[in-house]
Amino acid sequence: MKITPTWPNIVVEKPKRNETETTAGGIIIPSKEEGENQAEEGIVYAIYDEYECPVEVGQTVFFKRYAGDVMKLEGKDLVLLPINDLLAKEE
Repeated sequence: MKITPTWPNIVVEKPKRNETETTAGGIIIPSKEEGENQAEEGIVYAIYDEYECPVEVGQTVFFKRYAGDVMKLEGKDLVLLPINDLLAKEE
């Protein structure tokens, strides 16, 4: 299935993270990679317009931790993200 976001959104695929640890009582302990003040990282999966968008499909980007709407598509964890929530891109 092909997905094309509307302006000014992009779709970012979140990479699989290290598994979190769950105690016997059900408390989830996040891995050290999931620090409190870290930005999220992902790979651009789809963009709204290749001529106007500042990022390209396949490019690694960093965005605000709780930004966007999470969805699953074909077994992939995707985030529909407003372009204004991007913090940086990898050159």
